[in-house]
This record gives sequence, C-alpha cells and structure tokens, in this order.
Amino acid sequence: MTIASAGDSVEPPVWDDGDPAVRAQRNLDGSIWAYSYAEGSEQWMYVPGIGSFRFGTSGGEAVVVPEPATPPISLSAIEDAYQRAVLPMALHAHGEEAIHASAVLLGDGVVAFCGRSQMGKSTVAYGLHRRGYPVWADDTLVFDASADVVEAVPYPHRLRIRAEAAAHFDLQELKRRDTSSWTALEQTQADPAPLECIFLLERAARAEAPLETARLLPAEALAGVLEHAYWFRLDDAERRRTMIAKYLVLASQVPVFRMRFRAALDQLPEMLDRAESLVRGVDGAVT
Repeated sequence: MTIASAGDSVEPPVWDDGDPAVRAQRNLDGSIWAYSYAEGSEQWMYVPGIGSFRFGTSGGEAVVVPEPATPPISLSAIEDAYQRAVLPMALHAHGEEAIHASAVLLGDGVVAFCGRSQMGKSTVAYGLHRRGYPVWADDTLVFDASADVVEAVPYPHRLRIRAEAAAHFDLQELKRRDTSSWTALEQTQADPAPLECIFLLERAARAEAPLETARLLPAEALAGVLEHAYWFRLDDAERRRTMIAKYLVLASQVPVFRMRFRAALDQLPEMLDRAESLVRGVDGAVT
C-alpha cells in the first residue's frame, strides 16, 4: 500500500449516494462504515475519517488518498483501516473468500469464532491463547474451499483487546486505556491449515442464561456463516455463483456450532472449556 501525496494524479470518486457505481457498506444497525465503488477496472473503498483506498489496478498495488485533516491522519490509523476493513474486501473482489472471525490453531487445525462487532471474538481467541493455542486470525479469516479439505489461509493481524477484557486478563498496560488497544500478538503461521470448526457467537437475551451450544445442520450453517461473510460487490452473477459454491463446500465439510452465552466475562472459562471439548469430540455434537 502506498500513500498518495499532494502532487500525485490519483483522484478518488465523488462519494455520491446517488451514483449507481457507489454502494454504502452498512453495519447491522444500518449505520455506514464504508462506501465502495466499482467501475471497469477501478475499485475503491472509502472509510470515513480515514481516506479513499484504490485496489485492483495493474501490479496489484493499493493506494490510499487520506482525508485532509489537522493533524494529518496517522499512518497507524491508515494501516489499521486497510488491514481490518479494506483488504478483506479487496480479497473478495479478486475471488478470495473471508469471514468476520477470530481464530486459534488448536492442534493441527484452525478453530474460528464468528460474531458481530464487540461480540467477544478476540476475547475468546485470547483466552484460548492463554491456554497455549497460537492465535491464527483476528477479525478476518480467509479460507480456501477449492481443495479436498477446507483450509484457513494465513492473514496478517494484530489481536485487539478491549478495555473490559484487558482488565479481566489483568493486562496492566492495556486495561488502563478506555478504548480498544492491541496486544503484541502477530501472525506467525506461514502455511495454510485445515479449518477444523466454526463457532457462531450469540448473546443470550437473559442475563442469567446458561451457556448453550448446538451443532447446526448444513443449511443452517450456510445461512449462519454467510451472515459474517465479507463481500465487496455482488453485481457479477458468476462471482456470486462461485462465492456460494465455496460456502456450500464449507458448510458441508466444516462443523459449525452455535454458542449462545450471556454478556458477562464470568462465563468465559466455561466457553473456553466447551470449545476445547467440542473440537476434540468429547461432548458430542449437541450439548
């Protein structure tokens, strides 16, 4: 990724909601987190407060035009937005598949935890890391379903731990901060690994609800995982077809569990125990 300077001729699109080439990327609550633009070979994403990112041009180079600001947008903020928001969408635009998940390497396989923002994906991954499992991904899991075994593909990441979780784990440096911060954990795996299973994290409605886990049938698994899929644009019928075909393979080959829990960190040890035992087949498919 390169940063365009004032003398460069890189001109981002006008981010007009009325332009049919512009699409708003929305959160589940309807708020906009980014805009995307595709016209011919031009592919862009605009992350409000950060800048406009161009990808998909010759040479595979990504270029960012930062928003004018005083003080200027920091390099770390630009890199964070690119890694966590733009790169997964660029991968989809180029035919790869990625889901919104954090993951650990448990034995010889990767175990992924999908969920909405602030659902606890990174917290669960870090909790399992404390039990000796390397963190494979945070927020983005890239997978390959073209071979006989569905594989997780290495993807650069830093594990983000929120203040409440940092206090729970007694991370002295991080728990003093009011907002999310980063641990020093980085991607260290160089080769793909089998995708062992996926947990879909959900919050229970009742504060006193017990932990519930259930293995989903393939049709339920497909719908559940697709809810967390990254996708840049789906205007191309062939791209939609190949995407769904890969997710069908994933849903039919990879066990998918729903894990419903209450919004309290006191249940975390039980969640980690349950995840370990389900992956190892101790508790069976439904508990």
